Amino acid sequence: MRQLHSVVIPDGKVRHLAFHNNIRGPYKTMCGLLWTNAHVDELDTPYAISKTRVCQNCLRARRNHDVDTLLPAVDQGAALRGRALADEGGIREVPGRIYRVQGSTDAYTVTVPEDVDLASLCTCMAAKTHPEAMCKHQAAVFLYEAREMNDG
Repeated sequence: MRQLHSVVIPDGKVRHLAFHNNIRGPYKTMCGLLWTNAHVDELDTPYAISKTRVCQNCLRARRNHDVDTLLPAVDQGAALRGRALADEGGIREVPGRIYRVQGSTDAYTVTVPEDVDLASLCTCMAAKTHPEAMCKHQAAVFLYEAREMNDG
């Protein structure tokens, strides 16, 4: 899965959303620019990211994708709750790597794209308000799929 980066080109005025083409290759921005690793500064602190203007073309290109290529963070609490959901058997598989996961208050839909560069999606409020982190329903589905692959 590609990790989406927030990089600033040497002038330091605008940041771009970018990813590596390969392990040692240049950054490619969402708006189509190529930059070698030696000529960019990667922003990874929330303060720095919020204080730098983002390239509007990168944002437009990102909005045109169905889902983000940002690799979600792993929340240990969500992973533990997801394991409990998977152990309880509250996951129903629908064809096309779509799952219905029974949560504590409602059933939610988790969609896992076939393309490894795209992130999974969940309809729960936690996934909507914190898309940068994997929710417990997504964690439950990944554990469920891992078990199915090992059992099959």
